[in-house]
Amino acid sequence: MLEGSPMQITQYSQLFSNINLAPQFPYIVNCYIREYDLQKANISVLRKLNIIDEETYLRLYHSDRMYRQVFVGNMIKENKDIGYALKRGLINAKQQLFELNFIQDYEVLCIKNDAVFVVNKELTSTTVGKYLNFVCKNVYTIFMKLCNLEVYYSDRFLPNGQLSINVDVKGISDKLLPLHQGGMLDLICTTCNMLQRFTPSETINYLMEMYDLFVQRRLPNEYYREFNQISRYAFQSRYSIFYMNTITDEYRSVVDINRNLLIIRDLISIVSNLYTATSRRG
Repeated sequence: MLEGSPMQITQYSQLFSNINLAPQFPYIVNCYIREYDLQKANISVLRKLNIIDEETYLRLYHSDRMYRQVFVGNMIKENKDIGYALKRGLINAKQQLFELNFIQDYEVLCIKNDAVFVVNKELTSTTVGKYLNFVCKNVYTIFMKLCNLEVYYSDRFLPNGQLSINVDVKGISDKLLPLHQGGMLDLICTTCNMLQRFTPSETINYLMEMYDLFVQRRLPNEYYREFNQISRYAFQSRYSIFYMNTITDEYRSVVDINRNLLIIRDLISIVSNLYTATSRRG
């Protein structure tokens, strides 16, 4: 085939060149979303590039994550070229992953430095060189972008009949996320659960009921904790905003609800779009 012929096509996506790639879709429902992480990425790339020797690699491999991060961070402080080499090495590792598995643009949800999230694709070649191995860390079935947050969700029934939920919220610390149990996290998880087992119409009805209760301030206090990286109760005075870690019932009437209201509206918008799409197909 002649060079430059219009029949030539790229065999795999070029998105690997992104250090970080924001989600390409506002939401994904009832599809498999697999997160592939480069195992012990920093030291694996450094060993591959012979920047650290085998003895150092093995010692760091069996150390805890924080020690590895501090060690590599100090190396980069002393020699910035190591930082540049590490970035290039991560991109090369992702390129090989994309090439070996013929990953297409539409199959990539996002990229988080050393992790790639792919949609409806199970990768068959995850070892891309000596020391470089991608592992499937998580499998989700729903993704939603809510305000500036990314929500990844999956669930399954255990043999004893209990529902096991796996939810990850990018933008809220794992330490703070449990503060939202019994509040906004429950609302989001219930919505995701319903989207997998009920119709969009039934899910909208649930959300509208919760919306009414929320704006009437009739839900438990936990629903009014701001669903963000601060995860506190916000109060707006005439001149400033202040926060509280906990509140009693009498504060519910004056707590600022705008942040969580945006989250609920985003949920309603997503489910409404799904309802419209379902109606058209019907």
